[in-house]
Amino acid sequence: MISLGTGLIASWFVSDLLLDPSRHRKEESIRHVIQAIGSSSVEKGNAFWKKVGSVATLTAPSIYKSYSKVYNDPNVDIVYIATPHALHLVNALDAINNLKHVLCEKPITITAKDAKKLAAAAQEKGVFLMEGL
Repeated sequence: MISLGTGLIASWFVSDLLLDPSRHRKEESIRHVIQAIGSSSVEKGNAFWKKVGSVATLTAPSIYKSYSKVYNDPNVDIVYIATPHALHLVNALDAINNLKHVLCEKPITITAKDAKKLAAAAQEKGVFLMEGL
């Protein structure tokens, strides 16, 4: 699952995620699935998928015009957050509160206090939280 806009870093991350694992790992059983994309509009979500989905022959993901629909999708296990930095706290908390594991682009939050709040929420809900570097 991906929750993001159409930023350059998000495009790089998703393109790398979709590379054929046999090209860079011995373990060929690893396969990543982009289950859903959240964007400010379905059009932007489709444009993003068209841009990054061409790296692999995959089934198109669900594309939502709100992040909350991604967080509520029962087929989504992990949320990758690449929204503007000021939105990381609220996006990550929303995902965590819906029991989704979270990988968030750096900086994970604007303040250390907010990062501690996220870590506490993740621990309380029993989900994985990580800042992407």
